[in-house]
Amino acid sequence: MSNDIISKIRNHTIEAGDLTKLNESVKNLKKFQEKFNFRIFSKQIDEINPDEIYKKGKDDCFFHWIEFKTKYLGAIFTYGGKVYPNALIHIDTFKKLLKIIVNPDIDIKNKIDAEWQNIKGFGGDKLIAKKILYCYYPKDILPIFKTDHLETFARKLNIEFEKKSFDLFGKNYLELTVGEKFELLNGQLKNFKNEQLADIDDNTLCHYLYQNTDVATVANTFTQREIQPLNKIALLFSPQYEQEVVYLFSRFHQDLGFPYIKIFQTAFPDVIVIDEKRKEARIELEVLASDFKNHGHNPDGCDYIICWENDLIDIPSNYPEIISLKEYLSDFIL
Repeated sequence: MSNDIISKIRNHTIEAGDLTKLNESVKNLKKFQEKFNFRIFSKQIDEINPDEIYKKGKDDCFFHWIEFKTKYLGAIFTYGGKVYPNALIHIDTFKKLLKIIVNPDIDIKNKIDAEWQNIKGFGGDKLIAKKILYCYYPKDILPIFKTDHLETFARKLNIEFEKKSFDLFGKNYLELTVGEKFELLNGQLKNFKNEQLADIDDNTLCHYLYQNTDVATVANTFTQREIQPLNKIALLFSPQYEQEVVYLFSRFHQDLGFPYIKIFQTAFPDVIVIDEKRKEARIELEVLASDFKNHGHNPDGCDYIICWENDLIDIPSNYPEIISLKEYLSDFIL
């Protein structure tokens, strides 16, 4: 490991605005742990009611804390709150999985590899499960949840995690489960931090990595993970062009909460739909959420950005609601 990058991380300064947001999220994490103290009182999981888990517009429910109030401790943008009602549909399954997460006798890989895919939208790369695990074990888990981000950062730090795969699991890295990869990558990054940067807190390290790495550009060099088969839904590969996003939206618009398409158009925004409340909604379709700004669109001109992948780390406050098809269709990918 180059002494240069270690020095850069050690001297990294978080700007005042980001530091304020980060500190607020740290405070909110402590409040979350007090409110939903299931590590100590796991039996209370059985007593939690559906509105405490998720209710649209309720800013004190479990998932609002997980995604929004702690988002500067690792963002997991799902798809506009469309996923969380599925936890209520399968509330007994969710409670069972939550008990697995808080159980100190179960290792990381088995917590993540538990049957989260039985709740629609919770499978794939298991981002929601990883964020919940972090919120209960922040000393053990780094707030980096996407597998490709973890891989990118490990390579940036010259961590040869593929070789460690045989030592830990006795098989090739590409054969590992989502949970095994997460346990391996998180463990290797934590070891690096503890050995090389013991005087630096986890949030400073993660802030440096995200601020000084173009994760989208670097990840695109590893095409076996970025271009993924979607043959289960009649698309050979994940979208590389906007027309493929149009196809996916056309196929899944009702599942996303838009029963009727009024019009597709060449002008901005791309689609006018009727939502579940029988009101018109304006949608712009993009491959990446960042394309919205790159194309010069006005945030006031639409209600939703529906993209293949949400690659934004910090979403501007005036942005439309973002729905990631990659997260919505995660069960078809992995």
